[in-house]
Amino acid sequence: MTITSSKESSPPPPEAFLPWERTDSLLVGVIAVVALATRCWRLGYPEDPVFDEIQFVGQAFAYVRGEPFLDVHPNLPKLLVAVAIRIFGHHSWVWRTPSALLGSALVLITFLLGREMFRSRLAATLSALFVLCDGMFLIHSRLAMLEIFHVTFDAASYLLLFQFLRTRDPWTARRKILYLGVVQGAALASKLMIPELAFLLVSGFLIYGIVAQSRRDNRSRNRRIIGAVVLMGATSSIVYFATFMPNYWLGWWGGAWSLFHYYHEVMWDLGQMALVTNPFVSPWWSWPLMLRAPLYWQNTGDGGLIATIWEGGNPILWWSSLGALVITVVRELQRPTLSRSFLLLGYFSYMGALALSIHPFFLYIYMTPVYLQYLMLGVVLADCWNGTSRLWEQALLVFSLAPGCMLGLGVTIGIVCLSSIAAIVAFLAWRFSGAGKSVCVLLVAASLIAFVYFFPLWTGIPLAPDSYDARIWLRGPGVAQWM
Repeated sequence: MTITSSKESSPPPPEAFLPWERTDSLLVGVIAVVALATRCWRLGYPEDPVFDEIQFVGQAFAYVRGEPFLDVHPNLPKLLVAVAIRIFGHHSWVWRTPSALLGSALVLITFLLGREMFRSRLAATLSALFVLCDGMFLIHSRLAMLEIFHVTFDAASYLLLFQFLRTRDPWTARRKILYLGVVQGAALASKLMIPELAFLLVSGFLIYGIVAQSRRDNRSRNRRIIGAVVLMGATSSIVYFATFMPNYWLGWWGGAWSLFHYYHEVMWDLGQMALVTNPFVSPWWSWPLMLRAPLYWQNTGDGGLIATIWEGGNPILWWSSLGALVITVVRELQRPTLSRSFLLLGYFSYMGALALSIHPFFLYIYMTPVYLQYLMLGVVLADCWNGTSRLWEQALLVFSLAPGCMLGLGVTIGIVCLSSIAAIVAFLAWRFSGAGKSVCVLLVAASLIAFVYFFPLWTGIPLAPDSYDARIWLRGPGVAQWM
């Protein structure tokens, strides 16, 4: 067992960048096929709008018909859905195609981001696998809602940021900043509130990267910072405001005052929404525990079969990524790196800002923080496989399976199962120094099994009542109201 972690992943200097090989092309191809298959399979089912699709698909149709409407969220997702409807017609799979394509792209972006941040194909592959196998990312890639749009664009901005940080060629750096502005503008145009936090996060690390690269030349550094901020901010603004142009072309708006009037209406609506109570609303402290995951859609068919779309994530991944969060915090305190600083500052910034908001949120608001957790989990498990993790880290990851074991198998059988797993891992650590690999395999296997097991709840596959009840874990006194 290796106690220290001298090989831990750190932000790559330019000369240490991981070169692209045939293995990377093969991994990208496999990831793309599996992502498209899971996101596009039976995409038109259910045929009727699900949950907030009623609102956003209706707004997309309003664009197609030229009918004015008001929504607090910006226009880009609805415009993309409207374009799809205009080209391919009025079908449920058409509404959801933009989400499915972006959700598939998110998995690929995650692989590239993990590779860029950690210089590890294994960490990149594991991170992409976790996003692929999480139910919340799967569901929102299969429904015409807003979340997958801003999460994907934000992830693309993280990738461009880390590519910029290792770039030394001035022209390449300028192009990266320009691309950053485009994707950040697209993120800002996809949803209210959350993308603004990503914009600040990326901007802060962009400035930090310029300062780190220009320590000896204050005049050049200041010019570069001003130029980068202006270029990124101007490009983001152009992309963002361009999404409101159809409102002028269709004759709904006239002059600059219409835009200011729109923001006035948005602020009023947000104030009214803060006063609304909803049984699906969840407090911020419940998000990391995956409590209060609502049913988006349910139908009881012939023979009592129950078809459901449940907004929960993959329980194994969700809870083990909390262990990875703790490990990442401890590692950062002991040996700070840029990658870990970015992940942790991003996570706690999102959580702090959302926890302080008076606006009521559903569980899906946690998609952006948990996305960063999956990157943490990917690199932590890669370190387990490579033998650079510590014993307490491996123990924490093993015991993060406790909720899944006890909720899925029952308390008694679950404790026996978890104790057996812990004993096997401890024996391997004692005799063969191979516990890290077994922990990595264990977590990956458990997450894949959970993905297959919960897949019917995420895609509306009809289940017998007993099979359905077996998958709804959070029941019992004091807990039933969370469902």
